[in-house]
Amino acid sequence: MPALLLALGSFALAAPAQAAAPVASFTVSPRAPVTGETVVFTSTSSDADGRIVRQAWDLDHDGHYDDGTATTASVSNFTRGNHTVGLLVVDDDGNRRTASKTVAVGANQAPTAAFAASPSAVDTGQATTLTSSSTDPDGRPLTEAWDLDNNGTFGDAIGHVVSASWDTSGTKTVTLRVTDSGGSVRTVSHQVTVHNPPSSAPFSSPSPPSSMQPVSPKLLKPFPLIRISGMTTATGVRIDLLSVRTGHSTKVTIRCKGRHKGCPFKRRVVVARGKVRRRHMPGFNRRHLRAGAVVEVFVTRPGAIGKYTRFKVRRLKPPTRVDSCTAVSVAKVKRCPSA
Repeated sequence: MPALLLALGSFALAAPAQAAAPVASFTVSPRAPVTGETVVFTSTSSDADGRIVRQAWDLDHDGHYDDGTATTASVSNFTRGNHTVGLLVVDDDGNRRTASKTVAVGANQAPTAAFAASPSAVDTGQATTLTSSSTDPDGRPLTEAWDLDNNGTFGDAIGHVVSASWDTSGTKTVTLRVTDSGGSVRTVSHQVTVHNPPSSAPFSSPSPPSSMQPVSPKLLKPFPLIRISGMTTATGVRIDLLSVRTGHSTKVTIRCKGRHKGCPFKRRVVVARGKVRRRHMPGFNRRHLRAGAVVEVFVTRPGAIGKYTRFKVRRLKPPTRVDSCTAVSVAKVKRCPSA
């Protein structure tokens, strides 16, 4: 019996397993901050056999973890120098761990503000491109805001490249304000000259004089006279009159080419009745056509060679004009016969 008791007494009970402690860690962004810049701390803590149930920050290095309990924390008022930040974490077994890092905060260097306008002289309504070439010595991102109407506020545009135009002429002051991530601000101003566009000029383009017109027994008689008149503009022309002087039983075919150029229609046919007289063509009274639009006029009569005229619209100039003839009876361009 004593031997049995001795054998049993040689066995020991195993101790319960010890719970693993959590790992406390966090990141700092940016890694090398400057004064005035917001520094963000993000916990990357973990627990191998459970989960983190609590985390607390010491951002002012006073030994108390009472400056926040979220996964992230931030400080935007660090002064220049070294600052120690601590993190405390607790897992679901009650185990605690801490981690700390020293953040070196440097002096913030102010950015340099600069931009260029291209072109630096424009007409009213014409856009100029404003391109910032501002830089930050610390390599920090910049916020670029523009004052385009010289009223002292910078809410007219935001960005590295913007476009601006003005409705009135004169010298316009444009100001750029750049702000770095540390809150340092610099401004720069330039002037843009805005001109009124060249004054509109009246124009009139009648048919060539009769001495220049071909003479042939097959020509339509009397040979038609085609006239266009109006005002040049900065974008094209304003047509006040498109007329054809022709006689009885002639057919006037008008074609207007140029999508979105102001044409009142693509094709229209007008049949002239009665004696020879000047007839106003419909759709062109005070019609504005933009540069690139083409107007073609065919005047035909069965059995005769007719008249063809082509106008092409330009900016600030009268339309170019080409006069020729048509094939017999049809609205098709053909070279005029020799005199």
